[in-house]
Amino acid sequence: MSLQPLADAYARVRSAGNFELPAMAPARLAVEPRTIDDAAGGWAALAALGPLAGWLQFQSHICCFADGTLPEPQSDWGVLLAAEACDTAGRSYQVRQDGDGGLLLVTATPGTADGPGTRHCLTDEVRHLATARAPGPLRYRRYWARDPDMGLVPVFAAFEGFDRTEVR
Repeated sequence: MSLQPLADAYARVRSAGNFELPAMAPARLAVEPRTIDDAAGGWAALAALGPLAGWLQFQSHICCFADGTLPEPQSDWGVLLAAEACDTAGRSYQVRQDGDGGLLLVTATPGTADGPGTRHCLTDEVRHLATARAPGPLRYRRYWARDPDMGLVPVFAAFEGFDRTEVR
């Protein structure tokens, strides 16, 4: 199903208005969730993916990295609770608690071909202000899918790294 006609209509509204809207474009996204039994396994799985940039939340510590080197967890940080990261191939990773003592590692891969778990979406890019711990504002690509009852609904926000410029 092509979302191009909707993207074209959005572009017309965007250009006609006296307000700022982010540009949107059709895209495909494959999302692959993976359950991990414990925090140590979640850390190992994330580290094995070789992320370039991201943020990590432990029980007693929050940190960011932007140079491809994950910080080595310290014993007083506690266990990994959540994380978002990205790699050089454009994949985004999310780590969240699964509510049953384990973690959920979600890999989101943008692409052009249909395959298992692929959704047809419209995308836009947003930036969020960050704390002083981050090297700059956080960049996300939001994915929106068509819902027959609600119109366009957000289905995923993929972390894309840190912006080195200021957000207006």
